[in-house]
Amino acid sequence: PRPAPSLAGAEDVAFDSEGAVHVSAYYSSAVYKFDAQSGALLAVYGQGLVSGPVGIACDPSSGDMFVSSYRDDKVLRFTPGGAFVGVAAGADVSPDGEAGAAQAELRARRQRRGATIRSPSGLSFDPHDGTLWVASYATGAVTRFNSSAWGGGRTWRVTD
Repeated sequence: PRPAPSLAGAEDVAFDSEGAVHVSAYYSSAVYKFDAQSGALLAVYGQGLVSGPVGIACDPSSGDMFVSSYRDDKVLRFTPGGAFVGVAAGADVSPDGEAGAAQAELRARRQRRGATIRSPSGLSFDPHDGTLWVASYATGAVTRFNSSAWGGGRTWRVTD
């Protein structure tokens, strides 16, 4: 059997599309996946990727799990099994893959529009249109993102 997990700083709980329970643990900097019926630990993920996970939500269209990485201003995307898919929103994300100066200019434009994610905390998906809502603790803002098909995958873009 697996050792008991350290749920130090447990912050949020979400169910995935298969009914498993995912718990974000801030001080452990990990997400724990449990069987909802037996309570058995099924997986631990995000270690080394998330820094202070707070909010967690399941994308109803893909089944992927989105985790707010509070200390590094990102929202990360994982499969229900815990495999890292990519950065969905926040620091170092560009909708068109810009790098360097273009990336810095994009961040500056987003800041001027109030679309910067700083210390993301709460996450939720709109059940009607799939919009991802992200609450930023440091800015007191709520930013919404929509997804679009891109290169065979889905990317997330600031809606307003």
